[in-house]
Amino acid sequence: MAVQRRDLLATTIPALPIPDVAGDQVDLRTATIGLTEFGEAFTVPLLGGHLLGAGETGGGKSSLLWCPIRAVAPAVRDGLVRLWGVDPKVLEMAMCRPIFHRLGFGPVDAHAILLELLDLMQQRKRELAGRSRQVTISRGTPLELLFLDEIGALLKYLGTRQQQTVLAQLLALVQTQGRALGFGVSAFVQDPSKETVPVRDLFPNRVCLRVRTSSQVDMVLGEGMRDLGALADRIPHHLPGVGYVRSEDQKEAVRVRAAHVTDDDLADLVALICPGGASLNSPIPEEYLAAARGDDGDGGGGARRSNLRPVA
Repeated sequence: MAVQRRDLLATTIPALPIPDVAGDQVDLRTATIGLTEFGEAFTVPLLGGHLLGAGETGGGKSSLLWCPIRAVAPAVRDGLVRLWGVDPKVLEMAMCRPIFHRLGFGPVDAHAILLELLDLMQQRKRELAGRSRQVTISRGTPLELLFLDEIGALLKYLGTRQQQTVLAQLLALVQTQGRALGFGVSAFVQDPSKETVPVRDLFPNRVCLRVRTSSQVDMVLGEGMRDLGALADRIPHHLPGVGYVRSEDQKEAVRVRAAHVTDDDLADLVALICPGGASLNSPIPEEYLAAARGDDGDGGGGARRSNLRPVA
């Protein structure tokens, strides 16, 4: 039986202020995005971590996307962080296109973006080999943050089975090899089952917002977490952004609420990062799109050899 005397998360939390600092003063390891049930800061990892956020429609997943970006906005503006996005729904990220280095909307775009990221990873490996085990974030080697909205659409529902398999393989490479190199992945999904998200176990940090069934809680947070009090399937519909977070160094989940980001807040975000109508966005290079479409003769069935070559 769960007994609660006071709920600090019952009231909507407005979008947290964008830090008024230079980009090199932003904490890139963690981003404060809301509050915990104890009144402490709710933070998520960026540098050195990957995040999976799960929840049904209206549960508040957009807060898990936009709040971290707002937290590091000065670093994006100053070139220390680059944003990469794939949004099968199109509408969520499109209004902030100027702040994304690359932005795609379907399986081919996702494939191309992952190929480009993997090439960047290989380049950093060669530069660091024998010198350091971890990258130093700078304008020359920025923190590369990939956001995948509705990852289930990319890995199960859209495109062919072959495309889905290849995307899962490429994403797994970024997740397993990218942390020390300055690459982070945040993905959001409604159905957190292994069939929908085969790379689920490669996300060490998880947030479970309102979900439909009790079994989905354990899918997201780990076996036995619901029995330990993570009642995400009981979160009322009038509390979007409320959920439970568990990081790789936590034995139990903590109840949290992410701040609510409005369209006006997103407009302010774009204005700060891209003042005067400027844009950081560039089209996905045609060479990667061609490889994703199979125009290079491999049929679009796998990653190019250049992405899988060993470090020289």
